[in-house]
Amino acid sequence: MRILHICNDEKFINAANQTFEKIYPKENLFLILHPKDKELTHVKLKENTKTFLPETIEVFSESLNNAEVIFFHSYTFNMKNVFSYVSETTRLIWFCFGMEVYNDPKLYPRKKLLDKMTLSLYPPQKRAFKKELKDFLRPYVRNFKRDLPLSRIEKKLSILNKMNYIAAVYQEEFDFVKSKIKTDAKWLKFSYFSLEYMVDLNDDNLINKKKQHYFIGNSGYFTNNHIDVFKTLNSLTSTNSSVIVPLGYGNKAYIDMVTNEGYETFDKNFKPILSFLPLAKYNEYLQTTKIAIFNARRQQGVGTIIPVLWHGAKVFLSKRNTFYHYLKRIGILVYCYETELNKENLKDGLSIKEIKHNRNLLYQELNEKRLLKELKEQIDLILQY
Repeated sequence: MRILHICNDEKFINAANQTFEKIYPKENLFLILHPKDKELTHVKLKENTKTFLPETIEVFSESLNNAEVIFFHSYTFNMKNVFSYVSETTRLIWFCFGMEVYNDPKLYPRKKLLDKMTLSLYPPQKRAFKKELKDFLRPYVRNFKRDLPLSRIEKKLSILNKMNYIAAVYQEEFDFVKSKIKTDAKWLKFSYFSLEYMVDLNDDNLINKKKQHYFIGNSGYFTNNHIDVFKTLNSLTSTNSSVIVPLGYGNKAYIDMVTNEGYETFDKNFKPILSFLPLAKYNEYLQTTKIAIFNARRQQGVGTIIPVLWHGAKVFLSKRNTFYHYLKRIGILVYCYETELNKENLKDGLSIKEIKHNRNLLYQELNEKRLLKELKEQIDLILQY
């Protein structure tokens, strides 16, 4: 196999397998970090899919050594053994899921992720001053004590800096990640899902469906800053329509808290989604959404934001989110949560003309034919060297 993929049991991997087999059939091997005696939750086992544990990666040493390109679909510390068997000439590509940077306080402080109310409920844990000082001084002390072990963050960055490419859907997110890990890696444009995967392009009637619901966030994680959105929305308008909040996965304690707060704020109009829904069912909610609010200050919920834009919602995103700046750059009509979420903008949704404008741009940017062509062109160039 010329192309290896190292991954965990994640919901994106099946789509990645389909994509790469379309452009490089029979040339991919997906190695899933997962116990063999346990069933996989998301990934479907195929002829080109194998499982491994950190201590059993040696079984695939020959494949690792001979691979021309190795893709890391996210990077977790238990993948580190892979590098013992990788050739120096192999090109390494890291698909950053975001958690590797945003969830690491050494790279991105929690106070930048959370809005005021959410931050007060989930303040960052303070490390002991002595430990912080030791980590700070470690690189300087190593000038005199060469065998001083690397700190956790130094180990992580030493691995991430081995990557030759960082894959991201758009330039703004790549630039952000690159600046945080201070690497010379190049950008590889890649999206796990095409527009065709997320929505039905042939159903033009959806554009005329009555839009009336509010839609908040994409999951049960506190980076959505739900409580702050609830308070802001409640202060700006009398919500007589349903307030739909997807909470099908995430942190259980946080989901319970958000659910209780939602009912207290919006009463019977609060409609939490507390289970993981099939895509078709999930899209039914998006089709009738008038206002969608995402107060995540990081790239998050792209697989919800794109379909809800396609279906015609007026979307509000945080200006701290790189996805907001990407959408604005390509001309999408999207609104700023911090400066444009007001009574006037909540009165009406988008017009048919505005919805069609957004659809045209989304199709140009994210249709499958274009994404596959761009990906193959990029990887062909990598394989030449």
